[in-house]
Amino acid sequence: MSKHTFLIIISLFLLIITGCSPVDTNEKYENIPEPGESTGVIYGTLLNPEKEPINESIFLSQNITYSEPNLPATVSFSYQSDPKGELNYENGVFYFSNIEPAENYVITIFTGSGAPIVVKEENSDEPLMIEVSAGEALNLGELIIDIQH
Repeated sequence: MSKHTFLIIISLFLLIITGCSPVDTNEKYENIPEPGESTGVIYGTLLNPEKEPINESIFLSQNITYSEPNLPATVSFSYQSDPKGELNYENGVFYFSNIEPAENYVITIFTGSGAPIVVKEENSDEPLMIEVSAGEALNLGELIIDIQH
C-alpha cells in the first residue's frame, strides 16, 4: 500500500468517525430529573423574543375543554394547586417533575399582575397542548414567549 493510499484511507476513516460522533446538544438540560414509573417530566427553555430568559413564575395548568372540540380552549389556573415549575433565570431552562399522565396540560406564566399568560402554539392563539405519559421526559425545546408588562 502506498503512502498516498494510506493517507486517503486514514482521512476517510477520520471523516467517518468525526461525522458519526454523538454531540451532546442537551448539555444545558443536565440537571433535569428523571421521570418516575407512573409520572412524567416536562422540560425546555423559555425565552423572550430577544432570546433572553424570562424571570417569572411558571405553572402547569389544564385545558378543561380539551375533550370538547366545539368549545374554545378554557385554561384552569390555580396559583395554589397547579404544579409550579423550576426555572433557571440565567438560561431559561425549566422543568416540571412528578407530573401525572394527561393529554391536556398547558404552561401558564404568572407575572404577578393581571391574568396569567398561557404559552401558545407558534403563530397561533391556541394554547400549546402538552401530553404527558408515565415514565416519559418530554423536551419542548425552545419556547419564545412575549411577556408584556
